Amino acid sequence: ATKRDRGSALWQAATVAGIRGQYAEGILLAERARAQFAEEEDVRAEGLLRTTIAWMLLESDDGDSTRALELLNDAHARLSDAGMQIEAAYTETELARVHAELGNPAEAIRWAQSSLERLGDQDRLESGRARLALARALLASDERAAAVHEMAAAAATLEVAGSGRQAA
Repeated sequence: ATKRDRGSALWQAATVAGIRGQYAEGILLAERARAQFAEEEDVRAEGLLRTTIAWMLLESDDGDSTRALELLNDAHARLSDAGMQIEAAYTETELARVHAELGNPAEAIRWAQSSLERLGDQDRLESGRARLALARALLASDERAAAVHEMAAAAATLEVAGSGRQAA
């Protein structure tokens, strides 16, 4: 198997671990996958893996928001420089989440809005997630009416995307 093949297998295993809530294992596997893709100099894969690791850090009960922010900033730079607009939007949604968690609602709002602008009509599921991040940031900024509006928009977007569970 090539390094790319091994990296892809590790990445899939990391994703499965993350979906199952096994974040520590998922992070370890994603880090190993990132090392494989780094040797191949695959900017897109490295950026997406950094976003995946940050997502797991944010989901984990004992996650490290500061490390997640560092990974996301690096991922965003890589993906934006490589012209990967939709992938950069995914990273911006996670940047909104981490900034909200770190108590920076203005930055969270900025990143969520940027993600929504990049996404346009391309990915309804991610648009719903970005709207949810925006709603949480608005709520943290005491903009209750705007937050309720965005939360309803997020639910509607997720429902249309076929993700009723996330919409609920």
